[in-house]
Amino acid sequence: MERFEELFKSSLRWLFVAAGIAIVTASVHLFNNTGSSDAIQLLGPQLTSEDNTQTSEATSARMSAQSTTPLAGQSTHFREVDSWDRAAIVAAYNAEFFRIEPPMGFTGAVASCTAGTTNPEYRASVIQRVNWYRVMAGLQPVAEKTQYSEANQQAAVMMSNNGRLSHYPDATWKCHTEEGEISSGRSSLALGIAGVGAIDAYIADFGDNNREVGHRRTILYPQTQLVGTGDVPGSEGFYPSNTLQGFDSKIWSRRPEVPEARDFVAWPPSGYVPPETVWTRWSFSLPESNFSNANVAVKGPNGAVQAEVIARVQSKGRSAPESSIVWSMNGTTDSVPFTPVPTGGHDDCYDVTISGVMTNDGNTLAPFEYTNCILDMSLPATGAAASSSRAASSSSRSRAVLAAPRGGD
Repeated sequence: MERFEELFKSSLRWLFVAAGIAIVTASVHLFNNTGSSDAIQLLGPQLTSEDNTQTSEATSARMSAQSTTPLAGQSTHFREVDSWDRAAIVAAYNAEFFRIEPPMGFTGAVASCTAGTTNPEYRASVIQRVNWYRVMAGLQPVAEKTQYSEANQQAAVMMSNNGRLSHYPDATWKCHTEEGEISSGRSSLALGIAGVGAIDAYIADFGDNNREVGHRRTILYPQTQLVGTGDVPGSEGFYPSNTLQGFDSKIWSRRPEVPEARDFVAWPPSGYVPPETVWTRWSFSLPESNFSNANVAVKGPNGAVQAEVIARVQSKGRSAPESSIVWSMNGTTDSVPFTPVPTGGHDDCYDVTISGVMTNDGNTLAPFEYTNCILDMSLPATGAAASSSRAASSSSRSRAVLAAPRGGD
């Protein structure tokens, strides 16, 4: 019965999350707070010349290693755990995804173009979801910059009132403001969903226009320290909306160390991963690299898994200033998504090998290898032995796991 319930829940999840592509840009179907599914539009942030000149620090330098003390400007308390500590990862997932989201407390009005505000607790909740994904990927958490959120709020009202998304809304747009226009160009944009659900949609990054998973890569950009979020509810005939500024003045600063020995950032990451956070598109990012000749091989619990490369992103300042490779798993698509629910009474592990990666100077790097294990959530927290020889021999790395954040600059 427990196995049936687990499979049933997964089927419902994908019914809501990936029913298909429906509107203009990236459309996914997500379960919202009202229990219905909405067509979601997404647009990723665009870098500007102003962003490019915010700092000239070399990206090749490395900052000091992670510690349990948040960096300046960060307000989220966190502790470090072993990414292969199954019980800790299960607890982190349950704490984040089964909590009650605070009320939005929207004080504006979309119909009258009043941006208003949202509750600080609500904004902290949205950023907490951002941070859950960041720390699961081995990155430092971020904090809110209220100046960003104020502009994001104007952008969210603009998107909702006009019923469409654009990084370049001009004065012809209803509810247009200069701050909202600038924020629109620097932010991920969602229409049809708000709050933590929008963050999940950005990480999933379905849709033909999002094959490069730009929203995900923005959220998982190591240098970022400060973000902003703007949200409006669906009401008065208008769609809910979220706008999330994911780049700050540190965009071109020195890259902090990440737990992976070879500096990569992947989603899903190495270690244990809850199945509800594993999507059709997998991604791997690395600074100062070239993926034009790179290939991906994946070995799953039943042998080789088809890994179709759908995007090779070179660092040219678009979406995120790091090169990446993106692949879809096992021949899956938006309409027939990858549903990695283990069924053998143990966690299912996937060994990923990425070969043919070059430096910007044209030197070929040794293959990158890592393993993630998709959790069987029906098992006790301590679980069963991982079904991968590579996973069994993997060395531990630390990952920050969140407690509740505090708002502020």
